[in-house]
Formats: sequence, structure tokens, C-alpha cells
Amino acid sequence: DTGEALLENWTVFLDDNQNGQLDGGELSQLTTADGVYTFSGLSAGNYTLAIVTQEGFTQINPIEALVDPAATDDPLGFNVDKLSQVNLAAFNAVAATSSSKVNDIVAYVSPNGEEYAIIGLEKAVGFVRVSDPSNPLIVAVLLGPDEGGAPSLVAANLAGDEEHPAKEGSTWRDLAVYDEYAYVVNETSGGIQVFDLSLIDSGTVSILSTADQFGPAKSHNVTINPNSGYLYLSGSSADGLQVYDLNGDPANPSFAGSLPVSYIHDLIVHSYTSGPYAGKEIVFAFSASSGVQIIDVTDKGNIVLLSTTNYPNTTYTHHGALSE
Repeated sequence: DTGEALLENWTVFLDDNQNGQLDGGELSQLTTADGVYTFSGLSAGNYTLAIVTQEGFTQINPIEALVDPAATDDPLGFNVDKLSQVNLAAFNAVAATSSSKVNDIVAYVSPNGEEYAIIGLEKAVGFVRVSDPSNPLIVAVLLGPDEGGAPSLVAANLAGDEEHPAKEGSTWRDLAVYDEYAYVVNETSGGIQVFDLSLIDSGTVSILSTADQFGPAKSHNVTINPNSGYLYLSGSSADGLQVYDLNGDPANPSFAGSLPVSYIHDLIVHSYTSGPYAGKEIVFAFSASSGVQIIDVTDKGNIVLLSTTNYPNTTYTHHGALSE
């Protein structure tokens, strides 16, 4: 960047074994007076770059060697191995659509103990059984309401293609689960999409909602408090905080209340059982340039903004977490 010093005669190398050290046989180059280095004649693939830190300097970012994302031998001891992958082409083949992006993922465990990944795609929602993580199985791929998705099933074992009109899709689809239902929102159109997961173990996932049946047309995030049974929308076209009740009929979310506060990008919600807020349900809203808004949502008919807190050098308050 402007004003930063250029480092000449620094050794940059391809760290083949990801140990952060230049070993025999590893390719290396010296930086020029402009701080430039070049590796020529490399085959297509992933490579790990590292530098030999000179005396008087301390490397602070990254603090550990970079790791080839394809590596499965866990050289840094993170105890993480890549067991399998489901690519976009597989999802598109099931739904006869053309998603080019994946944007979020949540987990679901059925009453029988089967494990699933529910995945937001550009134009659809994918449901993948991952009980055997080395052999994931696509159970269903259902179009979003912005793509003409309706109460119907597009399952992996169906033969043939289903014709759908071309739509623009959505760069963001957010997901949450409650009981045996999944709730999905997007930033294009259609409102809250509701899915029935009760038969997912037998290979059936159904869309229960029609476009714009529930909630504002667009939302960035959906958050559910499993302790209270309420669903919260943030970053919606209705502005502020929107709340829906899932207790009476989870298949038909009912509007419970709202608060027209500053834009909320994301939120977490917590039901307190002890301390000064015992019995209270509190939302911590992460509100872009407005910082953190804390909201008492205990009474959905009388939602109260408790405080708004900003901090020095705020750029974009994106998300946060609570301590114990």
C-alpha cells in the first residue's frame, strides 16, 4: 500500500511441506528493489508461499504457515481432514438449474439421528445427508421462491428435468431450522420459504410456502431462538427488526411484532434464565455503521430498544458472539 516500505533481497519460497521453513529442493526467489518476485513455469495448482524472515523483523500475519486447502495430512495439527466434497454441478443436475454460488450452510439432525447439511445456493436450497461424511448424498434440491419454487418436490431419485423460467437468483440465502422445519430467506424476492423435513430420512423434502406468503420480500438473515420459538429477520426490505411466532404452527409463521431501528445486518438472541435479566429475551443486533443495538423482545407487542453502542474506528459491525 501507499507509504509502505519495499523490501529488497528477501527470500520468498514455495513451502511444499508447509513447515514454514526453506528446505532443500523447495523453489525460492529473491525480491527485486521494487519488492517483486516471480515464479515461472509452474504447473496449474495450489501452492503455499512463505518468506524467510530477516533479522530485526517479526512476522505477525500470518503467524503460521499457510496450508494448501487440498492438503489432508493436517500439517499444522488442526485435527481437520477433508473427507468429501459435493460440487455445484451435482446440485444443478438434480434441480435442473444453474447456481454458480454457495452462500450459507446449517446443520439438521433428524429424530432418527441422521445428519444433514442444508445449503443455500444461488438459485435453490440443497439438502445433503452427511451421516457418512465420506459418502454424502444429495436428498433434494429445491428452487427458491425467487426462482419459481412452489409446494413441490425435486428429489435426487426423480428422473428427467423440470423446466423452470430463467431467474436472476440471489447472491445470499440464509437458513435456520426449528423442530422439523427449515426456514430460508434471500435478498431477491419471495419472503420466508418454509420446508417440511419430517420425511427427509426417506428422501422427501417439501416446500410448504408460496412466494411472498410469509414475511417481507427480502431479508439478509434469519435467526431462530429455539428456547422461545420465535423467528427473527434482519436486513429485510421491511427495515428494522421483524419477529414471527413459530409456536402455534411452525409451518405457518405468524407475524408477532417489529421495531423500526437502524439497519440490522445480523443478530443473536438469548433467553436469560438467571441474573438481572432472568425471564427476558434479548436481541443483540449488529448494525453496520450504527454499531451494536441491544433490544428487549420479551413482549413482542412492545419491543424496546435498550441501547445503541458504537466503538472507535467502526467500519461495519457485521456479527458478534456472547461470552458465557
